Amino acid sequence: MKGRWRDRLHPLLGRARVEREVDDEFAAHIEHRVDDLVESGMDPEAARARAEREFGNRSRLRRDTVKAGSGDGASGAGGRAGWFRDVAWAGRQLRRSPGFAAVAGLTLMLGIGAAVTIVSVVRTVVLDPLPFEAPEELLALGTLTPAGDPFSTSEPAFLDWRERLRTVSDVGAYAGRTETLRAPGDPRGIVRGYANAGLLEMLGVEPSIGRAFTAAEDRPGDPVPVALLAHDLWQERFGGAADVVGSTVDVDGRLFEVIGVLPEGLDVLFGGGIDLLTPLAADPGMDRGEHYLDVVARMAPGATETEVLSDLQSVAAWQSDTFEEDRGWSAELEPLDRALLGEATIRAGWVLIAAAGLLLAMACVNVSNLLLARATARKGEMGLRAVLGADRTTLLRQLGVESALLAGLGTALGLLLATVALPLVRRLGAGRLPRLEEAGVDPASALAACVVAALTVGLFGLAPMVGLRREALASGLRSVGRGSGAGGGGLRRVLVTAQVAASVVLLVGTGLLSRSFAKLSNVDPGFDTVDRVAVALAMPDAAYDWQERGPLMQEILRRSGEVPGVEVVGATSVDPFSGYALANFVARRDRMPERAADFTPIHWRVVTPGFFEAMGLEIRAGRGFDQGDLGDDGVPVVVGEGLAERFFGSASEALDRELVWGDHDGSVLRIVGVAERLRDVRIDEESELMVYRAHAMLPWASMTLVARLRPGADPAVASGLREAVRSAAPGLAVPEVRLLETTLDRALAEPRFNLLLMAAFALVGLALAVVGLYGLTAFEVRRSFREIGIRMSLGAESSSLVSGLVARRMMLAGIGMTIGMALAGYASRWLDTLLFEVSPRDPLTWIAVIATVGVTTAVATWIPARWAAAVDPRQVLSAE
Repeated sequence: MKGRWRDRLHPLLGRARVEREVDDEFAAHIEHRVDDLVESGMDPEAARARAEREFGNRSRLRRDTVKAGSGDGASGAGGRAGWFRDVAWAGRQLRRSPGFAAVAGLTLMLGIGAAVTIVSVVRTVVLDPLPFEAPEELLALGTLTPAGDPFSTSEPAFLDWRERLRTVSDVGAYAGRTETLRAPGDPRGIVRGYANAGLLEMLGVEPSIGRAFTAAEDRPGDPVPVALLAHDLWQERFGGAADVVGSTVDVDGRLFEVIGVLPEGLDVLFGGGIDLLTPLAADPGMDRGEHYLDVVARMAPGATETEVLSDLQSVAAWQSDTFEEDRGWSAELEPLDRALLGEATIRAGWVLIAAAGLLLAMACVNVSNLLLARATARKGEMGLRAVLGADRTTLLRQLGVESALLAGLGTALGLLLATVALPLVRRLGAGRLPRLEEAGVDPASALAACVVAALTVGLFGLAPMVGLRREALASGLRSVGRGSGAGGGGLRRVLVTAQVAASVVLLVGTGLLSRSFAKLSNVDPGFDTVDRVAVALAMPDAAYDWQERGPLMQEILRRSGEVPGVEVVGATSVDPFSGYALANFVARRDRMPERAADFTPIHWRVVTPGFFEAMGLEIRAGRGFDQGDLGDDGVPVVVGEGLAERFFGSASEALDRELVWGDHDGSVLRIVGVAERLRDVRIDEESELMVYRAHAMLPWASMTLVARLRPGADPAVASGLREAVRSAAPGLAVPEVRLLETTLDRALAEPRFNLLLMAAFALVGLALAVVGLYGLTAFEVRRSFREIGIRMSLGAESSSLVSGLVARRMMLAGIGMTIGMALAGYASRWLDTLLFEVSPRDPLTWIAVIATVGVTTAVATWIPARWAAAVDPRQVLSAE
């Protein structure tokens, strides 16, 4: 009680007396600083001059200290003017420690900026619900081949499901293919989508203008020519006119009446998006072997996913028993969002969120360490102000304001960084991740990151006051500068250990992705990309019949081959790395299985003469196609090296052997050549079993022309190719000519995107860990100055002191690395689906990470240890 009355009366003492006390304390501070500098080896006079210079203007500091320490006026009462003064005081404190403010602010900026950026992206791409009504009730239904591989669905199978499934309220189907929009405007390639009449209603999507299809317009096998325009095509060709309903569009010579405009946001359903949607008109009489539909269903009220799966498999079993084409096939389902995004994308999203959270935690740990270290230096300041009469509430409030100012600075910088980084991230992943272009700064993640940072700074910013009483503060004032600390050494070591562990986790993840990306980049796709260009062509049924396409393709190839700079030209039915593939079944003619379901699934391509030469695909045995291959349907064919080895043992043994196409009644194929392996759908997936068929005998409508150019060919070759196509087929859309190198580079975009983000996290994380280790070591060495001087005066070798300090810090780092390796071992399992030919236990990666962290820690420890060992023990003892 007596103490409290004395505290309250203290500000009433004469100002002159207070100022004298302040001067005395200032003098004590300067003397302590002089002692420190002398201990570090500086000349006493130079040390005093430096201490005076560092201390600054005594008159101004005296005025500020007396005012702040006395809790003067409104400040002590916490009024508005007082809060303003507290903010100004906090600002001055941070300006007096620019290094601390800069490091803490930048650390928070990196942690908050990275966390907000990544969480914003992942939330938009992965976590946000699909833009459909009750998306949790939507399921993707698909078929499984007899070998258990996922496959698309036929029109009759879709109609069976819609009629027989009892646990769903509705079933819809859709597909898309490339065609040519001839009018209005210049011809250009478009993606025309097909959907049954009830699909949009089932999804809860309404046209932004006009209406959806009716059941009468979706007649089986005979759809009414009506169309819904996608938003972008509506803007491009009709200028966004509101009266577009009733207009017509010409698609490959067929006129469609525009009945409405689709809303934005349907791209996630159709993958790369569509330009036009027309009725599907699914026909029960269609060939059940024609699989091309994606199917979606909505669960009936009260039904569960398990019940729908059981129901679906029952119908699939009935189909297998009833229809020869479906013999051995089954069905599967999964939630629609998982089916559209893919398991790898979802897993990558969660990995990136974990990495962002880890980085934010490391940033907070680093700032906590900085604040704890600073608390030691400020113990004397707190003691001085307590002696001058500042009450505990005032000190806590001013420290709180200072912490809030620091947290606000870091938060503002972090949000600014996220605002700048998001456009860069969108550009890196453009075209590879659905809905990425919609990503903006997510308010919830920004708020969460800011709260975490504010709590961290607020908690550790009050460290100078926590657990200390007025007497302890005064004691601290007397001891400051003599090597005593404010406590918390154990907590700092725990925090730094956590930093090392987090760095190991981040580096292991980055190392595995880096190794995976390096292997992926070195994969041989089987064809050359240098000096190769590709041109996608579409020869639709409405414009060119079956007999016309062959001669037209030959004419296009002939004219393209005459373009200056073109060496060889050919064409394929699969545009490299477009994601499109063709599949069917074959069997050896001499070992044909009894059931069609036991035929072997294969990939196949339609190609023209010149294709293998233009792509640089080596013919391992036999020959490729030539203009004389115009025999009966199915003869001859070229097979891939993998199929030749699987079926016949070697390439040479496969020549002149025969295959049967599709089923027992299918065409007989005679092998005339064997080509090397090819990867033209996904760079990380080889088309192991491949059959090439000649375009002259199977005139496919959608082809991609590939031209091999002479080295250093004139850039005008692109316009020459376009003109060649235009002159051979005036009705075709003007094609885009692109480099195959660019196409391959885009195929690597997704793994590169993941790698760049993880690498950025790891580098920042490692930097934070190094800063933390260096700061802790330097601080501990600084506290041990006197002990080091005494030990050296007693004969200890400087080398032994250095090794001892390094050994203690390395032991700390070793604990951190051990914990980090255990955590990384668990977390790396989540990377399994993102890796290519790299095991999560890849020894090279783990050894490299351990070496990196170990060497970095040793260097960060050795530098301050060497600095401590250079102390002259005589100066230390003299100062003591």
